[in-house]
Amino acid sequence: MKHKGSVYIIGDVHGHLATLIALLNKIPANARIIFTGDLMDRGPESKGVIELLIENGYESILGNHDYEFLHYRRDKKTGAPLIYMDLLHSGYSQMSTINSYIRDVQFNLEEYEEHLDFVRKFPLFKYIEFEDENVLPLVVSHSFILPYWRGPDTLLQPIEIERVLLRHMNNKSGNVKYINDDFTHTGVFNVMGHSHFKEVVLADNFAIVDTGACYKNKLSALKYPEMEIISQDFKG
Repeated sequence: MKHKGSVYIIGDVHGHLATLIALLNKIPANARIIFTGDLMDRGPESKGVIELLIENGYESILGNHDYEFLHYRRDKKTGAPLIYMDLLHSGYSQMSTINSYIRDVQFNLEEYEEHLDFVRKFPLFKYIEFEDENVLPLVVSHSFILPYWRGPDTLLQPIEIERVLLRHMNNKSGNVKYINDDFTHTGVFNVMGHSHFKEVVLADNFAIVDTGACYKNKLSALKYPEMEIISQDFKG
């Protein structure tokens, strides 16, 4: 079914619940909201962020930190999360997520399993067509998917999955990769997170909406297709 109206795409939250709530207060309550992934790690309230998405029916794409969340080692007796298996990178920030589930109160295994089931259903991308035929279809992914885009039925190969989860869009000079490359043949507009910049990056065929909430900069959303940027300064 083609979508009528706008879609709000929110960049990487990384466990910063207060900043997320403040940003959501700037977005209409009935809006369709999609997150670019990396909901957890680094910030202190990963559990609260997942709870908020579940309670409000928000959608999210799978990010590399979300993928790792699904692969915690677990206590054999209680099922509680332990230190990460080091799957994709160094694992320096994951203890914040573990602590958000086990601190202060007795560990709730049923709730933890519910959150795992929720994250397990995150897709690698979402494809949305609009009733307005003048609007390019939207593809939301964690990182850049256009080099591998073969249409809405795209089945990514393992190396492509790795790159869509992990490819950074910052070059060695800190500028944006692929900014002048022509992806008009894809016929879609790709909104992603993963690579943080001080401001939302808008290009002809893609946008990057991670503005470094995990580094106490700000959390941002893009209203598509209007290309309106909504941002919230970091709230500790």
